[in-house]
Amino acid sequence: MGTLVRFRVDVMTGASVVSTILVMAELPFKAAEAHVGQPVTFRRNEENWLRVTDTRAEERTFAYVVRS
Repeated sequence: MGTLVRFRVDVMTGASVVSTILVMAELPFKAAEAHVGQPVTFRRNEENWLRVTDTRAEERTFAYVVRS
């Protein structure tokens, strides 16, 4: 098991934040999966998505959607 990092996971609709939670995980996609309880993949242009930010370096953000 690797080092756990604190990630902020924002549930997004378009450009609006619907909710936010802090999650401890090894990797950003694992933080997103831990929050939604389902596998995720990279976002393209989906309206509903997850923004994951590494709290150690606020400029590092990642965009995911729940895999269908």
